[in-house]
Amino acid sequence: MFDNTNLFRWATSELSQDAFICWLLSWADSSCASKDLKMHNAGKIFVNYLLELSKENPISSENIVVKKQLDSADIVAEIGKNLILLIEDKTDTAEHGNQLDRYKTAIQARYPSQKILPIFCKTGNQSNYKKAKKSGYNLLLRRDFLNVLIKIKESGLENNIFNDFLSLLDFREKETQSFLHLHPNDWSRYSWQGFFSLFKKFFRILIGDMLPMHKADLWELGGISGLGLAGKPTCK
Repeated sequence: MFDNTNLFRWATSELSQDAFICWLLSWADSSCASKDLKMHNAGKIFVNYLLELSKENPISSENIVVKKQLDSADIVAEIGKNLILLIEDKTDTAEHGNQLDRYKTAIQARYPSQKILPIFCKTGNQSNYKKAKKSGYNLLLRRDFLNVLIKIKESGLENNIFNDFLSLLDFREKETQSFLHLHPNDWSRYSWQGFFSLFKKFFRILIGDMLPMHKADLWELGGISGLGLAGKPTCK
């Protein structure tokens, strides 16, 4: 349950999400098996999911070194001697400028002999991921993240920090999908985002090439200025 006792009810910044990812990745290091086997296995499940996204073979026992804000990149994880996970982590903000290309170039320069595996992690909602894909990043979106955390939970893990973050993602996903069962008058901005995400191919003229969401305020729906409306739409 996502309530006032959940750590991430108060730790709301992107840095808090960075910290959770770094924490979970760190448990995959082979030295952690003797500290807490279930947490170690949880870390390995997560790492192996990211490797699968990158079309790499899973690990069984590897040294893993996690670094934060290396050359301005959110998260870098050295997987053994040959692989580098580069994770750009976002909650509700989007990538800007050429930051994804810059990070990839910087990390490749730092690790010239290793293979860089770029991951774009986004737990908020976003209209499209064209930039990330064009820059060669594989996507770890909220639903994917949630699914891998559920898989870890089903492996038998009981950990308060883990459970709190799982509850946070579950809450955000349910909020986004709430348009499916709520009356439109009761939709939050996340409900509207879920609605437009599902039907975006039908609204491509509005939210795509002609009227980007960030200019029309359509995505945030705090006021649909680009459509000449004010406030949240009301259905009668």
